[in-house]
Amino acid sequence: MALRECKPLRNFFQHGYVTNDFDRALVHFAPYGITRWAEIRKIEVQIMEERHATLSVALGYHGALQIEVIQPHGGHCDIHREILPGGNAFALRLHHHGFLLYDETEYFALRDAYAIRGAATVIDGLNPRSGNRYFYADTRAELGHYVEYIYLTAQGRGDYAKIPQNG
Repeated sequence: MALRECKPLRNFFQHGYVTNDFDRALVHFAPYGITRWAEIRKIEVQIMEERHATLSVALGYHGALQIEVIQPHGGHCDIHREILPGGNAFALRLHHHGFLLYDETEYFALRDAYAIRGAATVIDGLNPRSGNRYFYADTRAELGHYVEYIYLTAQGRGDYAKIPQNG
């Protein structure tokens, strides 16, 4: 199936950022109306089948828009570190846009369509607790950032409903 037929920009919901200072990044969003977050510090996540990374992650909503802040700590987290500058100066960078999927078949069709098009899948993971699946396609050459697709199970939808709403 061609990428266009998969409607890849449908169900946009998230700006994903990476940072080198998690606490400072969260405070940085206060003037934009996001002061309440669901935070998970130093969690191990699957990057690929045999590769994992340790990240701190915060999620907060402002209306229908979700903001995700990620600080990489270790493991296979180069994909999250690559746009952060070296040194100690605070950095917060747009990393990806996120799109929700509610059908597992659609998830695999999109992943395959990006591969056929030549966009590398740089993250392809499964959350063992919720059953959610997620992949990042490397669209930096075309869009300037990655795109992430998340297939939400019923458990995942319940988890997302608990993320704080701001504004």
